[in-house]
Amino acid sequence: MELAGRQYLTGAGVDSSASKALEADLRHRANHDSLTGLANRHHFENILRHELTRSERYGTPVALIMIDIDHFKTINDRYGHPVGDDVLRRFAESLKERIRVTDSVARWGGEEFMMVLPQTDAHEGLLLAEAVRNRVAKTPRPGPGRITLSSAVTVQREGESRQELLRRLDEVLYRAKREGRNRVVTC
Repeated sequence: MELAGRQYLTGAGVDSSASKALEADLRHRANHDSLTGLANRHHFENILRHELTRSERYGTPVALIMIDIDHFKTINDRYGHPVGDDVLRRFAESLKERIRVTDSVARWGGEEFMMVLPQTDAHEGLLLAEAVRNRVAKTPRPGPGRITLSSAVTVQREGESRQELLRRLDEVLYRAKREGRNRVVTC
């Protein structure tokens, strides 16, 4: 720019760090459960879709685990929702500690959680689910004491849709509950 016969260089800048931070926060909130910090159901379904596609493409297994905290309603009714929330948060932390960087865990809804384990067969998924169940059963919690888990483990069958896989997994979880809870069932 020239002003009064002299040349000047001008510039302008905008600090967008606040809007970028807000955008990242909103993206996190849209994809994660606010109580546990785990992926929410919507985000997990996108992850699962991606992992199942990859599994089909490369011919590698992907294990899926559905976990339910047994008698969770009793915890909320007897000790109150703050204690129930604490149980959910601590359980979520224990799940995060058990997974590999390639695995994903989500709060599926209420006291149900899901794990997707790429390059993992049903037997390896069973071993992880049993390890989680045993660890939780042996860990005393403030208020309710010890809690137990019912879990279902499976891998996608050839030609099975994602919806069919999830329906089958849900049915097996209910079978674990009918058979007495505090167990891992595979299908």
